[in-house]
Amino acid sequence: MTTASAPKSYKLELLSAYGPVFRDVLKSPPRDCDASEVPIIDLSDIRGSEKERRALAMKIRDAAQNTGFFYIKNHGIPKPHIDAAFNQAQSFFAQPVEKKAEVSQKQSKFFNGWSERRETSISPTESRDHREGFSFRYDPKYDPESKDLAAIPEKVKECLRDSVVNYYPKNTEAKDAIIDVGLGAHTDLQCFTFLWQDSVGGLQVLTNDGQWIKVPPVPDTFVVNIGDFLMRLSNDRFKSTVHRVYNYAAEDRYSMPFFFGFNFDEKCTVLPSCIDEENPAKYEPISCGETKLSRHESTGPTAPIANGLFADDQGTFNSTFEHAQDPADQAVKSAPVIVLRELDYSHSGGYRKPRALTDIDIVNAQLLKEETAKDLIQM
Repeated sequence: MTTASAPKSYKLELLSAYGPVFRDVLKSPPRDCDASEVPIIDLSDIRGSEKERRALAMKIRDAAQNTGFFYIKNHGIPKPHIDAAFNQAQSFFAQPVEKKAEVSQKQSKFFNGWSERRETSISPTESRDHREGFSFRYDPKYDPESKDLAAIPEKVKECLRDSVVNYYPKNTEAKDAIIDVGLGAHTDLQCFTFLWQDSVGGLQVLTNDGQWIKVPPVPDTFVVNIGDFLMRLSNDRFKSTVHRVYNYAAEDRYSMPFFFGFNFDEKCTVLPSCIDEENPAKYEPISCGETKLSRHESTGPTAPIANGLFADDQGTFNSTFEHAQDPADQAVKSAPVIVLRELDYSHSGGYRKPRALTDIDIVNAQLLKEETAKDLIQM
């Protein structure tokens, strides 16, 4: 009698707000998802009767509690608008590198703009990201169509956050050469993400069993996935699931994610409807900015600058660079000064407590030599 051997797996390292975490991932080839894992939800009843809206809400809730990924159709976004955005993305990324470099993230206070291929590495286990991106925040003054901003509820304005246009160049290298990804394994930070993807495919989601599953393009739909902050607010009921782009195709791939979340200084607690005597709150109140900064502390010391996050002496987070009043902060290109002002934090019950300035991040960022960093800290 033979004993079946356990499936082969590897350790996948993920970057989180509390340092690296690891997942066991099966080495078996990614399989297609099924409707129970990533359902297609029709939003036609979103303005229907109370009974219809409640039934729709239950479908979304079930999907958010299961895999944390689902498609939406009949979403109300006109196809001509989507096509126009897609055409603009193609036009931008088709430009020479020198032209795109004129709007490089390296020239932005908040790292909006173009990021070049292999510039980022979001997953320590996998390759550097085989993608180009263009990050931006919505500003009405750049909108070619006039908008009545007064018609947008204030609570909705507060939730409008960041967006990215992604370009994944065609990739025909041998699939078994290395773990070569378009965008490495990660979870999204904010509340939820709307993702439009073209017809090429490449999005993969990691199941609880450690199996990568493919989430292929479905015409006229968006993919929605839950982010870390909403998982926290729901006391872990809703799932922020690990995903990546694994693009091996003979043609280019484009995608457009839009991230929804709160203002960085908005402090939120676990929702009362998600706790009871048997399931007390797992998290203390925390601001969205604090959560985001925690993640970036583990991915690189200069990343908080990229997202416009600055904490004042009372620990209040501000999301605009103008809040940083000191001359050292105003000199945004003086990265070593910003990093030297960075605090290293320990985590206790969800609250962040300052420990001390350290030199390790400065050295790892290759901004200063180790000897110089120590001398500056001791001044």
